Amino acid sequence: MNLMVKEVAERVYETAGVNQLSMRELLYLMVGKGTKNHSLDDIINDIMQKHHDYGLRNLSIEEIESIPGVGRRTAERICGAVELGRKAYNSNLDKKESIKSPEDAANLLQDIKHERQEHFVAIYLDSRNNVLARRTIFIGSLNSSVVHPREVYREAVKLSAASLVVGHNHQFKYST
Repeated sequence: MNLMVKEVAERVYETAGVNQLSMRELLYLMVGKGTKNHSLDDIINDIMQKHHDYGLRNLSIEEIESIPGVGRRTAERICGAVELGRKAYNSNLDKKESIKSPEDAANLLQDIKHERQEHFVAIYLDSRNNVLARRTIFIGSLNSSVVHPREVYREAVKLSAASLVVGHNHQFKYST
């Protein structure tokens, strides 16, 4: 076992969970080892650079696999973990979260801020401002998103929503 992986694994047990680990440490656990020509540190540094440049969630299996020392299985494992995290995050909406402030709404839109294309999202609320559903209404181009109001309201009527919050992202910038 690689020394760094062993240290990270020990830290998991000391802190009673992976939630205290940094992204780099989680990658150490997922990648596990380097290759003859590429050290684990070099591989993790290259993955972190791609994350910095594009956002890890925007990388395909092929893009991660193109990193020297990363094989197909490791690339699939990383992309699978990212997708699992995304689905787990989105499933939290089923817990009847409520929106009591603009910050609450912004928190529910955090996942779109690093998307490559503009996303127009609607959050549908009941009469007590509990979240009924969240829908991506439209995925636009690199820098624009054209949405017709009927698309937004169709879902609101279907859900019998009392109100709604809409938001969209600016590529690699801030959600608004």
